[in-house]
This record gives sequence, C-alpha cells and structure tokens, in this order.
Amino acid sequence: ACWRALSAVGHRRHLASVFPGSLCFYDRASHPRVEGRIALTLDDAPCSRPDASASMVLEVLDVLREFGAKATFFLCTDFVAGHEEALRRLIEDGHEVANHCQADRSYAEDTEEEFERVFLEAESICERLRASALADRAGVVASGGNSVDAPPRRRWFRAPHAKMSDVMRTVLSRHGFTNVLTDCYANDPWIDDPEFIAKTMLDLALDGSIAVIHMPERGFREYNYQALRDFLAGLQARELRAVTLSALQQEAEKVVVVGEVGGAKSSQDDSFALVDPSKTTSNGQDYLARTSSAFSIGVDAWSNFSVKTHFHKACWRALS
Repeated sequence: ACWRALSAVGHRRHLASVFPGSLCFYDRASHPRVEGRIALTLDDAPCSRPDASASMVLEVLDVLREFGAKATFFLCTDFVAGHEEALRRLIEDGHEVANHCQADRSYAEDTEEEFERVFLEAESICERLRASALADRAGVVASGGNSVDAPPRRRWFRAPHAKMSDVMRTVLSRHGFTNVLTDCYANDPWIDDPEFIAKTMLDLALDGSIAVIHMPERGFREYNYQALRDFLAGLQARELRAVTLSALQQEAEKVVVVGEVGGAKSSQDDSFALVDPSKTTSNGQDYLARTSSAFSIGVDAWSNFSVKTHFHKACWRALS
C-alpha cells in the first residue's frame, strides 16, 4: 500500500497536488532561462555530531569546487555547534545555507507557537552564519543580525521529513519563506549504493530540477560523498550546471527576450504535464493527508520494517 501511494507521486505532474504551496522544480516551459541548470541541495548539514573530525563539509566543498558547482545546504541548526568555521568557509565559497529547522524530526504536530519559536531560532542561527561569512569576505559590518549591503535572496525552508501542516504554512507565509522540496531524489538515507543513487538522480534531473542528497559524514551516509561526485560528473556530461536555489530562482524570474533562448526540445517526456508548484488542486489537502506519511516513509513507516537495500532500490526504480 505504501509503494502504491509512492508510485502515484513519483513524477512532476503530481507534486503540486501532494505538496501544495511547496516549490519542487521550475518548469522550463514557464521559465526558459532555467535551461541547462538545476539547483543542488544538501539536507541535514553540516554533521549530526559535534566532533569536527566527523564532518565532511570540507571534502564536499572540494568536490563542488572540482565540478564548478554551487549548492544550498539545509541546516539542522542543532548540528551547527562545533562546525561554524566550516560553514563560514562554505558561504564564502559562494554556496548558501537555509533553514531545515532545529532537529531532524517532523514538526507537523507542533502548535503554531511551538513551531514559530523553533523556526525563528533556527533562522537566527543561519543569519548569524551568513552575516559572519559576509563580514569576513567583504569587510561588511553586520548590524542587527543582517549584513549591510547583503545581496537580496529568497528565504528558503525545507520541512524535515517533507511533512508540512497548515500551521507550518501559516508561519512560513507570515515570515515570507518558501518551502522547498524536490523532483530529483533517490531515497539515499535508505539506499547505501552510490552508483544507484547517482544514476537514479541523473535519470530524474531535468532543466529546472531541484535535487536533494543528504549530507555525508564519516561513518554515517559516507557513501553519499561518492554518490555526489558521480552525480556531478553525470550532470557535467549532460551540460547541466548545478547552482544554488537562489541562483536558479533568479534565472527563473528573469524576463526572456524573444529569440534569446534556443528552441531545443526538452528531454522531458511530453506526457509529463508540468504544473506550477505554487498552485494546488481542490483535493490537494486530502491527497496530501493520504500520501504525505507514505512519501516521508524513509523516517516514519520504514522504521517499522526490517528491509534490505535491494528492496528499496527495486521499489525506487518503480517510482522513477
């Protein structure tokens, strides 16, 4: 039953219904300037342990630099202590950090007051990191938690476990944040095969995609380092450039001059009717209620199963 629910949400055409109000990709048909670009995002950064020797942030930065890629790192801010210097270097390198809340848990059952408090506390940590990195890089004087002359940016959030509630949407809207999910993902917390992860993500990657991979660290999801390298190599071979979410958004919102963008046909199958992720269908809320727990199965439902990697791989192939 879980896999039947998952197979219904495996393609772009379903994402707006399943995740109303969330950004999952930019449609090239509506945003021609995203052609040749995807947003690369890494979840659960920087490292689940305070010991800096467990962190692979610097190794990840090296591989991103090798391929000329930029990324958005979604921070669980409970993980930040002990890794501040590596995160400042990340920002100074042209990457960005974004809010993944404090702990690696669902907040969908929190009250509005509870969620708003932890959400804002997490964002304040992200802001301090941004301000510190900008001050170090450009001698900018930080004031009131914001950097003077800092470039404009969209305010990003990613709901842990992909679970959103109406309360969470209300808080995000109040503070001007966009919840960002994905159309390019290989369930890497549960599949420890880097070749499979990279191939699955490459099969799903299209112009304007938002790709997700979880942060590797020593002894935990370390295989994702090789998966990330292989994914970036595959993108390079396809002439797809990995950029930050903010960079992709800026391209998406640029006005296109007639004749500026070539008329090459997208690799997207015409049978996939793309939709604006900000729109919802009339039954979107009901559909979300039926499927969201299945879609975030990697943390909740699967914790009740004793399963092997090959089973996850077979099921994930059926989705993509």
